[in-house]
Amino acid sequence: MRVSRCPDIGQPVAAQFYSAYAKANSMKSSNGRHTLCVDQEYAVGGTFTIGSLTGQLFGELEQPICSGCFSYRARTYVPFTEEDREFIESSRSA
Repeated sequence: MRVSRCPDIGQPVAAQFYSAYAKANSMKSSNGRHTLCVDQEYAVGGTFTIGSLTGQLFGELEQPICSGCFSYRARTYVPFTEEDREFIESSRSA
């Protein structure tokens, strides 16, 4: 996974990330693979922890998260639609 700011919508996003090399701002899983990469914006002093990443994202997105609005459409956060839920479920089983 990679956490970055989407240049099109200006919001943080998490997306699958395939790379043959390890990025500088990455965290290894228990099997030694780099499984979570973050853009420099989220790496304080060149490193990050799950706690610091979570804190940064929650600081920016507290209001929509607490309101249950996780999908970004038309420049605002809105609740998931049934289509969103179906996409998430199909992604989990892929």
